[in-house]
Amino acid sequence: MDQTSPASSTTSTSSTETVPNASVHRRSSEDNAATPPSRRSSARSSASGRSRTSSPYRDSPPTDDARSYDHLLSGMSKLSIGADGTALAEALATAEAHRLKVERLERKLRSLDELTSTALVEPLPAEGEPGHDLWDLKSREAARTGSTSHLGVLFQNDSADRWLNFHLLGNAEEALKRLRRGSSSEVLADKFGIEMTRKHLACLDGPHWLNDEVINFFIGLVQERNDRLVGDGVAGIPRCFCFNTFFFNMLCGGDNPNASYNYSSVARWTARRKIDVFAVDLLLVPVHAHRNHWCLGVVDMRPPSRRIMMFDSLGGTHKAFFQNIRRWLQDEHLHKRRVPLDAIDDWEYSSSFASERLAPRQHNGHDCGVFLCFYAECLSVARPFDFSQRDMRDRRVRMVQQILRGSIFE
Repeated sequence: MDQTSPASSTTSTSSTETVPNASVHRRSSEDNAATPPSRRSSARSSASGRSRTSSPYRDSPPTDDARSYDHLLSGMSKLSIGADGTALAEALATAEAHRLKVERLERKLRSLDELTSTALVEPLPAEGEPGHDLWDLKSREAARTGSTSHLGVLFQNDSADRWLNFHLLGNAEEALKRLRRGSSSEVLADKFGIEMTRKHLACLDGPHWLNDEVINFFIGLVQERNDRLVGDGVAGIPRCFCFNTFFFNMLCGGDNPNASYNYSSVARWTARRKIDVFAVDLLLVPVHAHRNHWCLGVVDMRPPSRRIMMFDSLGGTHKAFFQNIRRWLQDEHLHKRRVPLDAIDDWEYSSSFASERLAPRQHNGHDCGVFLCFYAECLSVARPFDFSQRDMRDRRVRMVQQILRGSIFE
């Protein structure tokens, strides 16, 4: 029920009728100014008396609509309206323009709401936003609760910094300055038969895919350190053999479905390096999946824990790797030891060809090569994975320092 008094209704109606007529409004103002104050006061008293006696709702407060309307009238009365009404017309035109703008903005907001509600994948939280680190926690929790008991033998050293003294790497800013200044063809490091130019190394300075040269150089450093630690008789260090990025591609064309398995192309690979793969503990095999994603294949050669594994920062499946490496083990045994490998079934692997759930995951499209390098770095000293996506920038800089030094210091 409308709570506006009859008197208020009468006043409002009268006011709305006088506003458009500028001349009437001016005359009433002039008449009011000419009236003596005593008579105006008497008239107001008389009017208020009539209002109090005639309104059946005299104790009801004015409604929000009434207050808003009175406020509007008060504002309009302050306008200096010319005889031709141009100021009023301009005000109305401005109000209409604002109304149309509000409608456009509301339509855009509705469109954004619909787009958000129908999105298939929500964007990952950026660094510094709430929930950013939750993705690391989820992957690590899944690794602990999943079936990963076979991985226990891989991680026997629980000291993350046991084999690496970071203070020996020097100043990170100085290393980056050296990387960024100079000819792109200048050789900054030369080892393992790899001339590391500034152009090759530049992929570590920013969000870029790693090239074969950088990965093979770093894998060479990992192998060099492992050989030294094993030679020194350091307890808990597995004896590793690291293949380079070309081995698996030469063996079977990577995961190219049109390529065929060809053991003869790699038959002399281990002979030239004087390695008996059946006498080592771990084989580390870089894999360039689909020619656009780096991951690390691992073969545990120890009789109590023989297993074929894949560490993939995107968590994919790798049927070609499991099948071809299993076949390669048989051919390698027959070629090098002159007898068939009857115990091939001792090497277990995922029946779904899935990668290991324990592997830290990447949250972008360019850090897979860095993940591969540090999978290998940790596994080669039996150290639990101590990195995640948020560490990738620092790990890239560390790789620059280690490659420029030509050593992983420990």
